[in-house]
Amino acid sequence: MSMNNDLDTVVTQFQEFGIFDEDINTIESRLEGALRDVGRAQGVSEQDMGVLDWASKRLEQIKKAVYAEICDPQKKALKDDYQNLFKQGLSPAGVNAVASVVIHVVALVNPTFAVSSVAVYLAIFLLKRGLNDWCSIPRP
Repeated sequence: MSMNNDLDTVVTQFQEFGIFDEDINTIESRLEGALRDVGRAQGVSEQDMGVLDWASKRLEQIKKAVYAEICDPQKKALKDDYQNLFKQGLSPAGVNAVASVVIHVVALVNPTFAVSSVAVYLAIFLLKRGLNDWCSIPRP
């Protein structure tokens, strides 16, 4: 199965399960859970995850990389290249467009986390947060 088909499937499932309608804090919690699931699958122990706040640190690394890719820190908004691509909002097509970019960025940061659930949760999080609003806050 190709990555785009996999993203399509996950986007459809998440919409059917009502995840698009959940609040942003629930989405972020689900995103951290998806990262923990990937970590477990890769052999990270529960003790390491808890002691080091493992998933939160991974999520911050991913958010910084996505910010660097899609945001223009001078304009404090999305880069021009992404304005049209991301104009579909919180729709299946919009989530898929953002997730497609996110998954490629995540693969550069750590290929282990380049899974559809992580990309789709992060896409929903960003769209709910508001992409231009999210880009207006500098990431250290």
